[in-house]
Amino acid sequence: MSAVNTQPVSKTAAEKSPPKGVGFALYATLSAAFSHLEDSAIVLSPEGEIVVWNKGAESLFGRSFEDVRNKNISIIAPPGADGDPIEIFAQVLSGHPVAVREADRVRKDGIHVRISERVSPVEDHNGQIYGVLFVARDLTRDIAREGHLNEVTERQDEIATLIPDALYIHRDGKLLWAN
Repeated sequence: MSAVNTQPVSKTAAEKSPPKGVGFALYATLSAAFSHLEDSAIVLSPEGEIVVWNKGAESLFGRSFEDVRNKNISIIAPPGADGDPIEIFAQVLSGHPVAVREADRVRKDGIHVRISERVSPVEDHNGQIYGVLFVARDLTRDIAREGHLNEVTERQDEIATLIPDALYIHRDGKLLWAN
């Protein structure tokens, strides 16, 4: 396993650090706000360090807050993964929007997970960026459910082709399926 980069993500990010004390209060408030969220909620400081890691993140990535405190977000990215979280972090920190997207991430035990992630800036009432919020949802069940549905549909189609009589399904006069 490669070493975790604990250096600031960019000089620009380090220069945007919140004033002492203000950031801590904000991060403590965010931590409390996200504590009961089922989805993974991770907040990075402008330096790229993890400062908020909720129970959803612990469950999804198999790491406690103590394991990740002040570390770089790259610890959840498998080598060569699509959507490098460091690049996404820098993009959001520089004010560029990031669309909701799917990405591969890795748990502490090495198991890869497919997630849907939303990345947003954390701003104060003056618009000053105090960090970046990553909210992630595990897509494992959705992917498995979709695969199962595809299997059932294929079986249904195979069985229907074996029946010599015409079969059709309709609702409200609209043809939904036919063999």
